[in-house]
Parts: sequence; structure tokens; C-alpha cells
Amino acid sequence: VAWGGTTMFLESFHQGDIIGVDLQIPDHLRDATAFKGNIRFLIGDSVLSAEVIKRFVGDRSCMVVVDSMHTHKHVLEELNAFSDIVTPGCYMVVCDTLVD
Repeated sequence: VAWGGTTMFLESFHQGDIIGVDLQIPDHLRDATAFKGNIRFLIGDSVLSAEVIKRFVGDRSCMVVVDSMHTHKHVLEELNAFSDIVTPGCYMVVCDTLVD
């Protein structure tokens, strides 16, 4: 989530729900998205939040954008945690792939 640029960009398409996961969510971002019913935030580690996200998504179409701790180990953990919820015709986008 960081400062919320990607979250707000994705919301601008007005298609589907957005779940943002980060260790902290800035107050300005919470305020800016309070009136938007399709954005939800989880505070915590993305990998540890995977099961909650999977329950929320259920059997709906799902795209995943991975853009958190940019280490080989953590990105691999995210790929393993979320690869099974990306549905046919959707994508898993991995940002900032030049890692340690």
C-alpha cells in the first residue's frame, strides 16, 4: 500500500474489490478512501494475510499485484501464497523485480 498511489489507480477502474495489505496504512489514505466501498485494508504481512484474502475472494475472479518487501525470499513467499487465487484470464503482477 505504502502511500496509496497504486491502490487509488486500481480503484479508478471501478471494477471489483481492492484489498490493500501493509504493515501500516497512512491516515491520509484511510481518509481518502473512506467513502469508497470497494477498498479494504488489512494491516499486517501480505503472506500472513493470504488466508483471509482467499476467504474474501472466494470463487470470484482475482488479480494480484505484489509490491511489498523486495527481497527474493519474500517475493517467492508471496508468489507461493497467492498463485492459486489468480483466476484464468487474470494476472499476477510482480512490481520492482530487481531485488537483492
